Amino acid sequence: MSNTIVTSHKLQRLIGAAANIQSLMHDGTLTAAWGEGDADQVHAAVTAFDALTDAADKVRAEQRAASPFLLYRREIMAATPAGMALRFLVMSLYGRQAVPLRDLIEYFGDHEKRIAIECITCFTINGDRDSQFMSLGIELVEDACNEASEVAA
Repeated sequence: MSNTIVTSHKLQRLIGAAANIQSLMHDGTLTAAWGEGDADQVHAAVTAFDALTDAADKVRAEQRAASPFLLYRREIMAATPAGMALRFLVMSLYGRQAVPLRDLIEYFGDHEKRIAIECITCFTINGDRDSQFMSLGIELVEDACNEASEVAA
């Protein structure tokens, strides 16, 4: 199963257009339009289908794959050795520091290996343009700074 991101206003527009079609079905307008319906019923049906097509096209055009930095945020932030290794990987990508992958992989099960590969692939394609990666990187840096100041105090 793949996850995608669609802006809420375009999704609401699509849902509204589908609801309009349902309404026309329930009140008999759609059925009448295909039979001996008057011009108003035919116009209402054609307009509703055009709106649904337009909304679906806009959603399809904007649809993009969800960032693994969002999808696997729970695993990355987990208080486990694998979570710590995933955070180190994200911080190394964010801070442009070398990461000893061999050392990290020893903490990974198959699921965490997949997460790491998806994160590296996404970063390779999108770099700093991935807003979920950037916000997670900022959060991790802030957490590291807070931990360092607590240790110093």
